[in-house]
Amino acid sequence: MNLSDFNYLAMLSELSTIWVLLAALVLDKYVPIPSSINPLDLFNLLSVRMTTKVLKSTHTPKQQSIAGFSAHLILVLPFVTIVAALYLLAGLPWLLNIILLWLSLQFNSDRHIFLSASSALSQDKLTLARELSQQKLRRETKLLSKMGLSKALVEGLFARYQYQYVSVIFCFLLLGPLAAFAYRLSFTCSQSWNGKHTAFNHFSRFTQISCRTIQCLPSLLSNMLFCLLFSPTSFVKDYANIKTWRQSILCPAEVMRQTLRLIINKNTGGPIFYDNQKISRQRYIALSQLEPEPMDVNKLQNKLNIHLLIIVLFGAVCVYLV
Repeated sequence: MNLSDFNYLAMLSELSTIWVLLAALVLDKYVPIPSSINPLDLFNLLSVRMTTKVLKSTHTPKQQSIAGFSAHLILVLPFVTIVAALYLLAGLPWLLNIILLWLSLQFNSDRHIFLSASSALSQDKLTLARELSQQKLRRETKLLSKMGLSKALVEGLFARYQYQYVSVIFCFLLLGPLAAFAYRLSFTCSQSWNGKHTAFNHFSRFTQISCRTIQCLPSLLSNMLFCLLFSPTSFVKDYANIKTWRQSILCPAEVMRQTLRLIINKNTGGPIFYDNQKISRQRYIALSQLEPEPMDVNKLQNKLNIHLLIIVLFGAVCVYLV
C-alpha cells in the first residue's frame, strides 16, 4: 500500500466522523426514541433505584461519598463495557457510531418540552406550564410566577443544550462515540442525583465533579462562541479578563448565566428553591434591565440553532485539518 492509499483512507475516516455526527443530529431531530424503549430512561430508572439500595440517611458524609462513587462505577462501567464489546463484533462500526451518538444526544425531546411549556405560558396556562417544566427542571416550579417560570425555562433550555449537545459533541469529536456515551451516562446520573438536593449532597459528589470537569472546556468554548456571535463587544471585554477564564473553570454554570444574559438581553440568575429551601445565586442584570418572557424561549432556540450550525461546521473543519 503506497502513501496515496493511506491518505485516501485517512480522508475516508475524516468524512466518516463528519457524516456520523450529521446523521446522529438528524436522527435526534426527526426520530425521537419512545420512553418505553429508551436506554437512557432505563438507565435513569436504574440510577434512581440504586439510591434506595445504597444511600442511607444514617451514613456519615464520607460513607455517602464512597457509596456514590461505587454506585457511579457499578452503573456506568457495565454499559460502557457492553458497548465496547459490540465494537469488537460489529461488522459496520460506522453504523454503531451513529446509533451510539444518537442515543447520547437526545436533546430534541427535552427541547420540545421546554417549547411546549413556553407555549402554555404564553396562553396563560400557568398550571400546565409548571407541570411540563417540572419534567425537566430540577428546581421547584409549583410556586413560580409567569416571570419566574419564563426565567427557569430559558436557563434550563440553555443549560440542557450546553450539557446534552455541546459537551457530547465535544467528547465525540475529541475522543470518539464511546467517550461521548460514557459522559452521557454520567450526566444522567448527575441529574438523578442532583447535588442541590440535600439527600444527594454528599452521595453525588464524585458524579458532579467528574461531569463538571468534562463540561468545563466545551462550555468555555461554547460561551465564547455565543458571545462572539451575538455580543462581540462583550466578548472582547469579558474574555480579555482573566477572572472570566478562572470562573469558567471553577463555576461554569455562573458563566453560562452571564452568557445567557447577553444572548437574550434579559436578566438571569437570582435565587431558586430546592427541597423547599432557598438557594442564593448571583443575579445578572441585562442592558435592557427586563425579565425574561415566554417568547424568549423561542428566540433562544433560534439562536441555539445558529450556534449548533457553526459548531458542526467548525468541527468538520477541525477534523479535516487534524
